[in-house]
Amino acid sequence: MFIQRQVAAGVYLLAGPKVPRTGGVIVARAASAEALWQIVREDPYHSSGVAEFEVVEFVAGRYAPQLAPLVEQSASGTS
Repeated sequence: MFIQRQVAAGVYLLAGPKVPRTGGVIVARAASAEALWQIVREDPYHSSGVAEFEVVEFVAGRYAPQLAPLVEQSASGTS
């Protein structure tokens, strides 16, 4: 499965359906928005035109302490 491969690769951190099921949400980490778009273009739902995708970049200014290693790794420029 495409999403599971991206999770295993460490690109997709969280993925799941919205409630109600009107789409889904993926939290991802990549070197840049363009690098993420390259991955998104390979998604079967994107390439077949079944779903629309939007990439929204953000900086985590507040986060739970257990997420600190992930956030600090991202802030240092490591993907």
